Amino acid sequence: MTESNEESCVTVVIPCRDEAGALPGVLSAIPAGYRVIVVDNGSVDATAAVARSMGATVIGESVPGYGSAVHTGVRAARTGIVAVLDGDGSMDPGELPSLVAELRPEVDMVVGRRRPVAARAWPWHARLGNILVAARLRRRYGLPVHDIAAMRVIRRDRLLALGPLHPRSGYPLALLVAAAGAGGG
Repeated sequence: MTESNEESCVTVVIPCRDEAGALPGVLSAIPAGYRVIVVDNGSVDATAAVARSMGATVIGESVPGYGSAVHTGVRAARTGIVAVLDGDGSMDPGELPSLVAELRPEVDMVVGRRRPVAARAWPWHARLGNILVAARLRRRYGLPVHDIAAMRVIRRDRLLALGPLHPRSGYPLALLVAAAGAGGG
């Protein structure tokens, strides 16, 4: 693929901590032509070695937390579009092209939505919390979201303009609130 192809303009950032077991499935499902950065956030297993063996660029982030790892990966990316997804296998990287296709000149970020395929795939308390927080974001900010922790595709410059967000697991919520404050919706 050439640099002008849309796919080569996307970097997938995968923040990881001890995801050596799930990474082969995640990385093998990344669409062809997408660049991949795995951010190892203090793993004690073979996460970094597995990622390297599958062709991913691996960088370390010593500051603990999901948000710290995401920010490090986004800063390291050199493409105009970045996608962020978890390394635990809970999301289908094959859905990335459809999310990327939703980016248009007036759209800076697209957020996916998880849907459990089995009754116990997503614990009820996690589903309920997600429903309540997403409902509040819709009501308060007018954001059309139904899932706060799903994979995201965003214009890199717009994300970096928001500055560092929550360094830990509050990052997905902080991102949506900051995007809404910056004119998203």
